[in-house]
Parts: sequence; C-alpha cells; structure tokens
Amino acid sequence: MRAFLALTLTATVLVVAGCGGASGDSASIASAPLGESSTQASLITRADVICKRLNVKIASAKPKNQGIREIARLSPIHARLEQAALAELDKLTPPSAIATSWRRIIAYRRALAEELVKLGRYAQANNVSAVRALAASKRRTHKRLLTLALRTGFKACSLVG
Repeated sequence: MRAFLALTLTATVLVVAGCGGASGDSASIASAPLGESSTQASLITRADVICKRLNVKIASAKPKNQGIREIARLSPIHARLEQAALAELDKLTPPSAIATSWRRIIAYRRALAEELVKLGRYAQANNVSAVRALAASKRRTHKRLLTLALRTGFKACSLVG
C-alpha cells in the first residue's frame, strides 16, 4: 500500500504540468509560411517561461512523506498553481502553424488541473481506489501532453512539476 501511495504521489507531482500528444497534432516549423517560424519560436519561448516558473513553484511544494494525506494537501496547491499558469498561457496567441497543437496542449493541461482538484478531494476522503483510478487517467493524459509538446517544440511545457 505504501508503495502504491508513493507511486501515486510521484505520478501526481509529475503530472501537474505536462505535455504530449497524439499523431497528427503537431505542425512542422519547416512547413510554416515565411515569418511564421519566428512567431512560433516566440510563442514557444514565452510559453516555456510561464511553464518553467510553474514547474519551479510546484517543485518547491515538496511532499513531507509518501502518504495519502500529502496527496490531499498538495493536490489543491498544485491545481491552483496550474490554473494560474493556464490563465497566462490562455493569453498567448499561437501562429496558425501550431494553433491546433497549442489548443490541444492547453486542453490537456486544463484536464490535468481539473483532475488534480478531484485527486485532492478523493485523497481527503481517503478513497484509495478513486485516487488509483484517477492517477492512471492522469498518467495517460500526461503522456499525450508530453508527446505533443515535445513534437511541437516546447521544453518546459513538456514537463510536469
């Protein structure tokens, strides 16, 4: 049981800020119209600054132990941090070459933030089976987010925590 909780907490911390994706989600810089690639690079740089700041804040809220109470304590904190970063990321306007990927990245991050809120509630209720199921769902979403973000060119936004 302790190993499961340790794994769940670790997965939760790692999933807070991820990226990734499915095939067909990314656009190539090489295929972007003249001028698009510099706009794309600018968006990626600006977004990665926001994500890096988020990742540092999440990393600073380290668990005191590997128990479900720590999941209950940290999940709401991480969710608020992610939601604040999402508010900043939502203000960025992507170039057309990566607009679809950008919208998916934001949607994945939003889903992860919403799942963090649920995870905190389940942990507070000591509902281990719900925590386990949600952690599995979060891992799948994070994997998609990670793949898409890396394929699109993001670095910090491809990481969680």
